[in-house]
Amino acid sequence: MKKLLLILCALHIFTIPLFSKQARLAVLDFKADGVSRATSRRISELIRVNIINSRNFLIIERAQMGRILNEQGFQQSGCVEVVCAVKVGKILSANKILVGTVMKLGKSTVLTARVVDVEKGISEFSHDQKIESADKLYENVKAFSRKLSKKLSDKNYSIEEDEEDEYAGDKDYIIDEAKGTGINRDFVDRGDGTIYDKKTGKIWAVKKGSKLYSFSEAIRVTEKSKKARFQNWRLPTREELQRLLPRGDLSVVFYLKKLGLKHVTDYYYWTLSKVKGQILVLEMATGTFELSDHKGKYRVVMVSDKLED
Repeated sequence: MKKLLLILCALHIFTIPLFSKQARLAVLDFKADGVSRATSRRISELIRVNIINSRNFLIIERAQMGRILNEQGFQQSGCVEVVCAVKVGKILSANKILVGTVMKLGKSTVLTARVVDVEKGISEFSHDQKIESADKLYENVKAFSRKLSKKLSDKNYSIEEDEEDEYAGDKDYIIDEAKGTGINRDFVDRGDGTIYDKKTGKIWAVKKGSKLYSFSEAIRVTEKSKKARFQNWRLPTREELQRLLPRGDLSVVFYLKKLGLKHVTDYYYWTLSKVKGQILVLEMATGTFELSDHKGKYRVVMVSDKLED
């Protein structure tokens, strides 16, 4: 009887992880067709982060994918066919893989995505979304990601029947049709290395110099900063940093320098946002977010909520 109880307990212990294990999903960088590679990579990262935030899947980190695929002679972007997706999925030990394309059609941007079941070697479903203008890009990509995540976790969910419009396009951006970019009229250059966001009331600055900081060091130096008479400096969240990024194909560093952040560089910057114990960092070169541990060393962009008298 005791042996039977021990066997049943062992079966119980080993069965729990088996049924609670999350599916491993790999989101490859979408193929760029008529848009810059940087824009395609930004959109891919936004989709990746939004699916991570759904907490329905175990997402393979972009850096980890890059390292494994490079060793095998594969690239993250450009793989859109089922056969290619299955090969990459097996290399990454993924259950499912999300591939797609960001394409330019006239003045519109079209996102196409396909989810492939690696074990079965079939395409489970596909989805596309048309984005009419650059000022609606962020909201539409989030809606696109939400629908993909919901369909992945609920087979009865129909994307086609879901016509809910969650994201209203904001009108805070001036669109330059020639360049395909958006310049946010809410930001004001204060002439002292800081910029003021009239809409949120926040002040932004970039830590001058080439010094790199660990996460704890970055928090400490921002909290002690008295730059431009402002107090309460801190690291920003991912959502706050999203407002700083340009709409369209404009270089992130060039755009931020134009806004007034003269000391920004083409490197990684800390955020306060965390995903499963790791910290999101912003790569200024592409405007995409990646995960890092606490031991990494990066640069500092700061935000303050008010001016102290």
